[in-house]
Amino acid sequence: MSALTDLEFRLLNDWQRDFPLRARPFAELARRLDASEAQVLASLAELKARGHLSRIGAIFRPHVLGWSTLAAVAAPPEPMEQVAQLICDFPEVNHNYEREHVYNLWFVVTAASREQVAAVLAEIHRRTGLKPLDLPMLEDYHIDLGFDLSGAVSPHPGSARPLQDLESLRHTVEPVDYCLAAALEPGLPLIARPYEQLAAGCGMSEAALLKRI
Repeated sequence: MSALTDLEFRLLNDWQRDFPLRARPFAELARRLDASEAQVLASLAELKARGHLSRIGAIFRPHVLGWSTLAAVAAPPEPMEQVAQLICDFPEVNHNYEREHVYNLWFVVTAASREQVAAVLAEIHRRTGLKPLDLPMLEDYHIDLGFDLSGAVSPHPGSARPLQDLESLRHTVEPVDYCLAAALEPGLPLIARPYEQLAAGCGMSEAALLKRI
């Protein structure tokens, strides 16, 4: 694995939180890192090509824009791969994996609503003959997903603030938010004005998109 340049390290380490919500976010990174916008974009593209970076995007609180659950089935060992493939064929299932337990095949189901998740689990039961164990999240916590890559103590510790009530938060969601979430999910395009491109796809202005995010 090739060594990181100082600029590459800082891009990975220093911007795990508070990514700029400005028309030219990479120019803002460049200003703070004493580099050019072109250097920042080239470095991020290189980091992505080498597998150090998967995406620059948002992390959404569970059960606000949709619904999900952790599920498992007790699959017989012989047709395990066939059962796993059948479950993976559902577009609402994003991955599954084997564990050493009676319930040995685990997966996550994500859909627009609790009712749709239940319908998927019922259809999996119908097709496989195996009743899924449904383990929905009962309470969520704020977890800081940023880590200081130098090994020192993180200068931005996770917040202990109470989270807003989930149901009241769901009532603030507007139809445009689903478009924004879908646009942000794969990550920002590595261009000078990425939000402008996302805004065009959602039929809104760049300024309106930035304010809504």
